[in-house]
Amino acid sequence: MTFKEFEQELKLKQIILRNTRVLLETAAAKLYGISIVRLRGILITNPERFPDDFLFILEDNELNRIKRNNPKDKSLIAFTEVGIMMLSGLVGNKKSLKVLVYIIRWAARNPDLLEGDKDIKEIKKVLKKMNDLEFKDKISKKFKKGKQN
Repeated sequence: MTFKEFEQELKLKQIILRNTRVLLETAAAKLYGISIVRLRGILITNPERFPDDFLFILEDNELNRIKRNNPKDKSLIAFTEVGIMMLSGLVGNKKSLKVLVYIIRWAARNPDLLEGDKDIKEIKKVLKKMNDLEFKDKISKKFKKGKQN
């Protein structure tokens, strides 16, 4: 997927709930190439990483609205932009790093999305985690190469 395709898909999948741009969990799972079950497992094992401004559980009226527009959608959770970024650090597949890069590029082109210092601090935390994961991956690959020689 190119950045342009990513940007178009994100625009199509985003909805406004509670005056916030969100991505439903079905779209988030698809974005990262994981199942909803795996996504929910990540949330269950890492609740401290998802405060209220990262995600929220959909209320009945929101669920009804979503079902009217897409009867097959099984989403119970909505992720904000920073919640989607946090997921990148926890999914742990190669696609998640690519998605994070695309999200950062997208956010840089849409600075109105990143309101307030709190979001910027959270983004820095996510970026640090991703850098740590990328470093570990490179070291792991280098170590494996060294063992084979």
